[in-house]
Amino acid sequence: MKIKNILFLMIAMLAFVSCNDDDEPAIPQYQPSVLTHPTDGTSYELLQKNKTKEAFALSWTSYKQSELAMAPPVYSIQVDTVGSNFSKAQTIVSVSEVSDATAATVYNASVTVEQLNSALTTGLHLTPEKEYNIEIRVITQIASGLIKTSASNVFTAKAIPYEVVALPDPIHLIGSMFGENSWDNTNYKFVMFRASNDEVNTYTGKFAAGSEFKFIPNANLGTWALSYGVGASAGTLTSDNAGNITDIKTAGYYTVTADISALKYTVTAYDASAAKEYGDIELIGAFNNWSDAGTIKLTKSSYDPHIWVADDVNITAGEIKFRADAGWAVSWGGDSFPYGGGSGNNIAAEDGKYFIKFNDLTGQYVFLSK
Repeated sequence: MKIKNILFLMIAMLAFVSCNDDDEPAIPQYQPSVLTHPTDGTSYELLQKNKTKEAFALSWTSYKQSELAMAPPVYSIQVDTVGSNFSKAQTIVSVSEVSDATAATVYNASVTVEQLNSALTTGLHLTPEKEYNIEIRVITQIASGLIKTSASNVFTAKAIPYEVVALPDPIHLIGSMFGENSWDNTNYKFVMFRASNDEVNTYTGKFAAGSEFKFIPNANLGTWALSYGVGASAGTLTSDNAGNITDIKTAGYYTVTADISALKYTVTAYDASAAKEYGDIELIGAFNNWSDAGTIKLTKSSYDPHIWVADDVNITAGEIKFRADAGWAVSWGGDSFPYGGGSGNNIAAEDGKYFIKFNDLTGQYVFLSK
């Protein structure tokens, strides 16, 4: 087969050299892949908080041509704006041919929100928050470039990219609220939760009688240079000689929220009387092939039977979930990372070393980067 390939290319190159402009031979190329996709004109609003989620999935059929098989081809998913004829095409994802490719092989690729947004804003320099008509195709090519690339049919869509901004700094509760008057401003384990990767921090749990506390951004742990306490009026925050928040007088369960950007906070009672107490909470997922063996066991906190933690945990990118008592009768997921909760979907985790905190009352979680 290798001799056949070499002879084929030598003949093709010789023919190309010997022919004049009026009798130019065809340059060998792969047969185009056939792309299948969602309905043309589908709209995608890209949000940074969903960056790890799938924007769309593509499938295409490639055709193996043994006469041209100098090397395994690579399939590149390209995007450009409609009307540009892919003159500024950006490659989003590349997929290598499988080693056991058949005459007609179906390939699949997932494009994340972050990957598509980066191609649109960084690659094509499109303006965030504006809607664009885009085109997507699959290019079949080999690395040597001796065989002409081929382009699939085109998928059209609409997309609104986002502007990449730094995520809000994690916020920590610091004070006597959990039965210890330590006021340890280096303690990262009292990090608050968020409904998603937004500005409003929440914490639902068991508070001690006469609790006093403040809010400290993650970057300021270990110092009192910037902390937020009670402001001039009820429910407001200030960082200027702020007093402690003393709204909780009686021991019990409460939900505390803090919006640092708006300088507001709330404290409301929470009814946990019917909440079940679990004997075990663990993290399971792609990192251990969703097996009962090799899960990450969380530890129940000493101050609240519904708060679970694990520290210095190395996570590899992939889908994960929390589950109770080593079974699937009760499990929790979410739609965002490193904060989230309230969904049964698998969590799309990112590589990193984390302090993990989970609340079985609300299903909220936080993966605090270490």
